Amino acid sequence: MIKEAPLRLLIPFYDHLTMSLITFSATLLIGSFLWAVINRILKDQSHSPLPPGPPADPIIGHLRIMPTKDSHEFFYEMGQKYGT
Repeated sequence: MIKEAPLRLLIPFYDHLTMSLITFSATLLIGSFLWAVINRILKDQSHSPLPPGPPADPIIGHLRIMPTKDSHEFFYEMGQKYGT
């Protein structure tokens, strides 16, 4: 009856490979978590509030209300209405 050799005898660096994989996985997990936290903090600080403006339509935005002529008058009126 032949006994099976333990895995450690078949792969000489079994312990080293296992520890490397654990270390890599832990580093990847901690690094991903830190990146997500830092990215979230920086993203919240970088956005300033948008200025007031007319409501936009889905997909086409403000295309429906854009003037075809006398645009300077239109933008002046919009500026007066929304305070910019």
